[in-house]
Amino acid sequence: MLEVARQLAEQKSRGTTRQNTVIFLAFDLEEDGIVIIVVVVVVVVVVVVVVVVVVVVVVVVVVVVVVVVVIVVAVVVFVVVFVVVVFVVVVVVVVVVNILWWWW
Repeated sequence: MLEVARQLAEQKSRGTTRQNTVIFLAFDLEEDGIVIIVVVVVVVVVVVVVVVVVVVVVVVVVVVVVVVVVIVVAVVVFVVVFVVVVFVVVVVVVVVVNILWWWW
């Protein structure tokens, strides 16, 4: 970088004019602060993404559990209703058969 700056200064002293602007910058460990800030921002973004993913996974698991519970409850209710209906039909058939048996 210093060599390029020296050559540009030499060209200027010979009277060469440039059509563009050249800016030289040098840092004295200030970039370490920038690196630390970038690392902190990246860590925060990663933590936020992980938290969002965990929340989404928990919500999906809760929804799946609720759906499974609803299905199980529906099956149990169906089985109970079916058993009750079959029992009532059997009782009615037995009563009708007994009535007809005694009537004939």
